[in-house]
Amino acid sequence: MYLEKIVSQKHSDPAFLEGREKDWNQLLQEAGAPPQRGFVANLRGSFPSIIAEMKRASPSKGSFEFRGRVEEQVAGYERGGARAVSVLTNGPFFQGGLDDLQAARGATELPLLRKDFLTEMWEVAEAKYHGADAILLIAAILEDRRLEEMIEQAHRYELEVLLEIHDGQELQRTLHLNSAPDAVGINNRNLNTFEVTLETTARLAERLPKEICRVSESGFATRSDLTRFEGVVDAFLIGETLMKSADPEVTLRGWVKG
Repeated sequence: MYLEKIVSQKHSDPAFLEGREKDWNQLLQEAGAPPQRGFVANLRGSFPSIIAEMKRASPSKGSFEFRGRVEEQVAGYERGGARAVSVLTNGPFFQGGLDDLQAARGATELPLLRKDFLTEMWEVAEAKYHGADAILLIAAILEDRRLEEMIEQAHRYELEVLLEIHDGQELQRTLHLNSAPDAVGINNRNLNTFEVTLETTARLAERLPKEICRVSESGFATRSDLTRFEGVVDAFLIGETLMKSADPEVTLRGWVKG
């Protein structure tokens, strides 16, 4: 499974090893924690609600040849009507970094999601320090006990949690956690084949309780793709289409305004 490869590579990445040695609590105390921007609150109440993603590459598509500035990209997302911004901070497979998250923080008023393959408790404080309002946790790479610990840790730092699932088994695990995430993301990409089908969201979303913010991830290219799920999910996470767009602001406005 490609997730195992990503996590293994990440754990040998110099940036990860350097981060492990830092006292993030002390750094937060010295710098002052950035004020939290409501992630889920900003996603609810409008349709389509879009989390626009800043990412430089993906394992399945390779580099997106991004030559612009992060600040301009995320500012365009905000002007186009996005409700939140996701920033890929993984270096080995996505060419991202925490510098991208910090740059985004200064360029938009939208809440920021740190999207990475987080496995250790200190990475929660690291995310807060660099400007995140929410973090992504991935059920497929975390056991239930660690998931609960990281969700609780995130809430202590006033971070919200988007928990990503891929199938019915992970959905059942999510429903039985003692500490609930703030939102659940249904990834439409098969982790073994890389194939994407929106039927994954169609199959799983209705099994999630209404009080959990439901997000559909991957596979959206047109506004009709979104309108199919009106009333089914609360928000959509979209990256590849926007990163490939010549004018992501215009693309977003077309989806949001119709």
